[in-house]
Parts: sequence; structure tokens; C-alpha cells
Amino acid sequence: MKKQTLVFLGMLALAGSAQTASASSSAQAFIDWDNISFKLVDYSGGLNAPTLNWSSKNGTVSTSATTVDPNDSGSANQTRNNFTTALSSETDTLFAQSSATRNSTGLSASASSQMGASEAGVNFGINAASASASNSGNFQLGGNGLLLISMDWGLSSTGPTGDLYFGGIGEWASSSISISGSYSGQFTSGNASASYTTTPYWSFGGPESQSSTFVMAIFNPGLGIISGSISALVSASTNSSAFVASLPASPVPLPTSAWLFGSALFGFLAQRKRRFSSAI
Repeated sequence: MKKQTLVFLGMLALAGSAQTASASSSAQAFIDWDNISFKLVDYSGGLNAPTLNWSSKNGTVSTSATTVDPNDSGSANQTRNNFTTALSSETDTLFAQSSATRNSTGLSASASSQMGASEAGVNFGINAASASASNSGNFQLGGNGLLLISMDWGLSSTGPTGDLYFGGIGEWASSSISISGSYSGQFTSGNASASYTTTPYWSFGGPESQSSTFVMAIFNPGLGIISGSISALVSASTNSSAFVASLPASPVPLPTSAWLFGSALFGFLAQRKRRFSSAI
């Protein structure tokens, strides 16, 4: 009987030592794509003003998130063949969340994940989140003038500052931006690009952020049509271990039913002991 009692008390202690979510990683990125990002400057004195015509426009947003325990995952996306329809996507699970938007102010993506609860000594895997948003299109520049394309961008990633599981392999955050444009005409051609990716938090050793402006200028002397393309992409992703050995255990209050069950068990054992003594 003593052995059974000790086993039950051990089960109560194990339930009280379960960890809860503590540290987290997050990443964000944006590109300021809107109508004022494309400016036309007339060099003809109004006689042959520059014109910008789009032959194709595409936009998309997508998100995904996975929590290992309890097992839950999901994904979502939206796509439109224009630059005006507001797009948004969100995916939320217990220990991972992601969001992406495309609207009149630009593109944005964010992701976050947390170290999930687990019993001490058990690594359940990775809680992960990712998000992305993009615009792309093809255009023609006519007339005599300048097309100036400019977009501000920024990104950041952060994570926990404690000792990480397996040297941090299971805990990281990263965000990125990519903008590229190209054009060609009878007498001119060129291209421009900008890209940046924050180093995953576990290998970089600290939070990271960066911001700048993408600029591309296209001049048409008024001799024919210049064809071009432009694309912009933001993305964010995070990973968090479902268990990190260096985190202290956070006691979880036992439900009333557990204490009632324990009291009933001890009462049963005491009554059985009295019956056994009477029989002797």
C-alpha cells in the first residue's frame, strides 16, 4: 500500500512541475508601396507629358502557424490582380501567430512564436510561424519625362536573451525584404534592386533591425515606349522550441478534483488498514 501511495504522490508532483510558455521570438517587415511611390516628371513642357500604364498587377498575402502541443496548425492566403484591394491574412495557434497585409499604405508581414509548455525532459519539437506579402507588375512608360520609383522599407527581429536549447538551433527569428525593378526601350535599359535579411537570432546573438529606401529612375526621351517591371516582397518567420531545458519550471495549480481524489484515496487506505487489523 505504501508503494501505491508514493506512486500517486509522484504523479501529483509531476503534474505540478509542467512548464508554461515563457520566452518568445518575433520578426516584422514592411515596404511602403503606395501611389506616391511612382512619380512622373514632365520634361516636355506639356507637349508630350510622360504616361505610366500598367499591363499587369498582382498582389498576394499568406500566413502559416504551427503549435506542436497541443497539435494545431493552419495557413491562409489571398490574391488579387490589382494594387487597390486590401488584402489580409492571419493564422493563430496557441504558441505561434502570423499576420500579413497589403493595403494602400504598403506591405507588411509579422510572425511570432513562443516556447510551449511541456513536461521536464521532453522536447516536443518546434512551434513555428511565417508570413509574407508581395506586389508585382509590368508597365509601359511613354512620353518625354522621368519615372521615379521610391519605397521606404524596414525590418526587425528579436528573441529571448537566455541560454537556448541546443545552442539556439530551435529558437530563431528572421525577416527579409526584396525589391527589384528592370526596364528596357529602344535606346535605354537598366535595373535596380534592394534586399536585406536579418540574421537568424540564434546565430546573431541579439535583436537586429534595419531600414532604408529603394530608388529607381527611368528616363524616356520621348522616342518610343519603355517597358518595365517592378516587384516587392516582405517576409517574416520564427521558430521556438516546445521545450527549453534552461527555463525554470513554473508550478501549475492543481485542480480541486485532484486534491479530493487524493483525500478519498487516503481515506480508503486508512479504512482498509482498520479492517485488516480487526481481522487479525
